[in-house]
Amino acid sequence: MSISQDHHRISEQEVIRYLEQNPEFFNDNPQVLADVRLHHESGMAVSLIERQVAVLRDQKKKLKRQLQELVDIARANDELDKRVHQLTLRLMECRQARDVLNSVRDYLMRDFAADAVTVRLRPISGMASGSRLPEFVATDDADFEALEKIILDSAPVCGRFKQEQLAYLFGGQAETIESAALVPLRDAAVFGILAIGAQDAQRFHAGQGTVFLSQLGELVSRALRATMSA
Repeated sequence: MSISQDHHRISEQEVIRYLEQNPEFFNDNPQVLADVRLHHESGMAVSLIERQVAVLRDQKKKLKRQLQELVDIARANDELDKRVHQLTLRLMECRQARDVLNSVRDYLMRDFAADAVTVRLRPISGMASGSRLPEFVATDDADFEALEKIILDSAPVCGRFKQEQLAYLFGGQAETIESAALVPLRDAAVFGILAIGAQDAQRFHAGQGTVFLSQLGELVSRALRATMSA
C-alpha cells in the first residue's frame, strides 16, 4: 500500500491503519522521525526520537533504582544471616535458660535495634530449673491466655497492639512502644512468646515478611528446650 497523492485530507484513522499495516515505515523513512513534533509536558515541542530517548532514559533510571534496591536488600539479608549465625553459635554454648534469654535479649537490642524485649513462658511439667525464671507466669494468668492463640498458630504477628497488651508485655516501657512483633516460642517443654518492641510505629506492621522472626522463634525455642528439659 502506498500513501495517496491526492490532496484530500487523510483522517487519523487512515494514518493509524496505514502505520499498523506498515510497521517498517519509520525504519524505511528515518528522516520522518526527526520532523515529527510532539508536545512535551513542559509545553515545548520535541521530535519523536527525542521523546523516545527521554522515555528510555526515564525507564533506565527506574530500572537502576530498582536494581539498587535489590542490591541493598541482598546486602541487608546477608548481614542478617551473619548475625543470626553468630547468635546460633552463642546459644549453642548456653547451659542454662537464663543464659539463653540474656543472649537473645542482647542480640535483639544490639544487632536488631529493638527498643524493648520481653519473654513470657508458661510452666510445663518436665522442666528442670526453668520454673525459677521470672519470665514464667502463673498457670492461671489471664493476660497470657489471651496470647495463646498466637502461640498455637506458630506464626509471628506484627503491628500495633492495645495499650493493656503492651503494658503486660513491656511494663514501664509500654508507653514508648508504638509497634511490636510477637514471636511464638513452642518446642516440647517450651510454650511462650517473645515480644520485640519498637518506638517506631512503622518498624513492625501487618503484612511484612516474617521468615526471619519465625526462624528466630524456632532457634530460641530449641535453645530453651535444651536447657530446661529434665
